[in-house]
Amino acid sequence: MNKITNLYFTLIFTIISITIKAQSIEVSNFKINGTIPKVIELSELRKTNIVIDSITKVPDIMDMSMADSLVYLGKSYFEYYEKNNECILNVIHLDDKIEFVSFGNFHFNKETTLEELLSELELNQSEVSDIDIYNDNRVLKYFSIISKYNGVLQDMKILFIFHENKLTRIDFWEPS
Repeated sequence: MNKITNLYFTLIFTIISITIKAQSIEVSNFKINGTIPKVIELSELRKTNIVIDSITKVPDIMDMSMADSLVYLGKSYFEYYEKNNECILNVIHLDDKIEFVSFGNFHFNKETTLEELLSELELNQSEVSDIDIYNDNRVLKYFSIISKYNGVLQDMKILFIFHENKLTRIDFWEPS
């Protein structure tokens, strides 16, 4: 290959690398209230400073879920898989139980504004759209970002959902 071709491929690789870095977020170091990770054993979750409100059967409307049950902390919930004794966080409602969440150095709470989060994640307003959520009549906005686990891109998006310009909910979404 000649020097121009090498330069071209280097430039393309650099652009792709920068784009991936700016438009993804690491979830391996995710924590709720500074202590609870995205994946946790049920016995360990019970030992945390947040009381489990209920463990319920997966509702029929969530028929694509392979979980055995849902573990609720307020309105937030983990999907529980009995075979592995694993609770995997699915939906976070920023409320009295969930004071803040962190992704490494990023820290968010119910006072975090849409503009602050866009700036922190190096995104722009064009990424924001309206969203309707089942059984929620509020006017909501959201944007999504691809997740990484230990540096490897995942087939999962994180949806940051806002009501009246404040962060209200975070969903971990995987295609079915």
